Amino acid sequence: MQTTHLLWLRHYVLPLLFAAILLLVVRGCVVRQYVLREDSSEMQLLPGDRVLVGLYDKQPDVGEATAFILRRSVRFDRPLACPGDTLWISFQHRSLSHHQSDATDEILILPRKGETMGVTPRNAALFAKALCRYEDVRTDVTPDGRLLLRGEEVKTVTFTHDLYWMRHTSPSEGFIAASAIVGRPLCIPYSIKPNGQWRWERLFKSLDGIDSKR
Repeated sequence: MQTTHLLWLRHYVLPLLFAAILLLVVRGCVVRQYVLREDSSEMQLLPGDRVLVGLYDKQPDVGEATAFILRRSVRFDRPLACPGDTLWISFQHRSLSHHQSDATDEILILPRKGETMGVTPRNAALFAKALCRYEDVRTDVTPDGRLLLRGEEVKTVTFTHDLYWMRHTSPSEGFIAASAIVGRPLCIPYSIKPNGQWRWERLFKSLDGIDSKR
């Protein structure tokens, strides 16, 4: 009998309670809940985690937990660099970082909205992805690193979005525009495994308790 009551509490009462609380908050357009469908190694999130995201903070600083849209799905990570910051492009390690690791590395300044940036063979592919994804412009990059917009070579480009670089973003994924940022992840109100079991240890878990700033 006790087991039946416990199951009833887990499967009906608690979800309804959580839903009622969330409804009151969401109605104020303050937060939104997202359900994680796959592992997020970036912030040690698990499939079935329900993550509350504050919609009021869409200009994150370096190292702040951030929710954003990439390829039509919500991702969670922390900015490695913000608009106007400087990174080094390492082609030897196929990565971007704050420090020069090789003599062949090249400086990359993250574009700010309205700024005109010079195109080089090393940043052409990154700029092309951002222009195609966020500016809706047809782009191509030639084998020798020239950037083509609508078939015409350009030496400079101007972005209409602030662009961020996330810690675990690969060069193949590229920049994250400010318009793609959803807000700041706040906590995990509850988590359910794919098999339906509750993860009680993650009940109202703070994200800082899972993923500390490194």
